Amino acid sequence: MSLLLTDFTLVTRVSNGDERAFRILFHRYRNKLFRFSLRYVKSTAAAEDILQDTFLKIWEQRQSLQPELNFEAYLFRISRNQIFNEFKKSAYHAAFEQFVSQNAAEHQQTESEVVSNDYQEILQSALERLPPQRRQIFQLSRMEGLSHEEIAQQLNISKNTIKVQINKALKSIRQSLEMNSEVSVPVFLLVSRMLYTPASELFFLLE
Repeated sequence: MSLLLTDFTLVTRVSNGDERAFRILFHRYRNKLFRFSLRYVKSTAAAEDILQDTFLKIWEQRQSLQPELNFEAYLFRISRNQIFNEFKKSAYHAAFEQFVSQNAAEHQQTESEVVSNDYQEILQSALERLPPQRRQIFQLSRMEGLSHEEIAQQLNISKNTIKVQINKALKSIRQSLEMNSEVSVPVFLLVSRMLYTPASELFFLLE
């Protein structure tokens, strides 16, 4: 049945918040986009991240979608931008690793302590801006290591609610990090690593 639905029809429905139409589009283009990204980034993990980010962007901007335009071309344009961002990020990480390797061993402990303190301050500041329930869910998941099922039982809420709240918390913390021009490179990388989101959390809509 989904093959009979045109992109125009599906995009129109997605723009109105239709999650089923979104799932159909995802499955329709998933493999093609993944192969396209993999051709350039040469990493299945990076290609999967680009795929997830591309469709997440589609969903977040669904109200501004224009069904009359070529959706496939639009999708690949977003994917190309994500690939470009991946290249920039890889170059950034390589430069940072070179910087770290050139530091004297006697300074490593002191620098590590400074980075740790800065990291804790930035993270705590970002957490304080979250709504109480979202902050609690995030702390139980990321800091205490509880599974979604354990959190659901403890707070008496659904696992889907937990996934939504964690995703929103991650987005808010990332935005706080990006807006803080005083964040040093080591702290930025440390927070970014902690904020890595598994694909299963970003795409709970596809379950």
